[in-house]
Amino acid sequence: MKVITNIYLILEDLDNSVKVFSQDITGDLDMRLAGTRPVYSTNEFKEICYRVAEEFRAKWEDEHDLSGRTFARTRIRMY
Repeated sequence: MKVITNIYLILEDLDNSVKVFSQDITGDLDMRLAGTRPVYSTNEFKEICYRVAEEFRAKWEDEHDLSGRTFARTRIRMY
């Protein structure tokens, strides 16, 4: 299974967004799962996936100037 995080930039009208970044986070997720307690439910797995994805979003926002505003949204895909 692969886990992909996508970062979308929310446009000013808030109804439209554009994908600006996509990253395969499977390896990072595997390392995080190996370093935590065992995951016994899908909710725990989903929570860890979103934590890793949010770390990538924060890193991306730090590297790109958004003029002090945060309009990025994270979505993850699993396949």
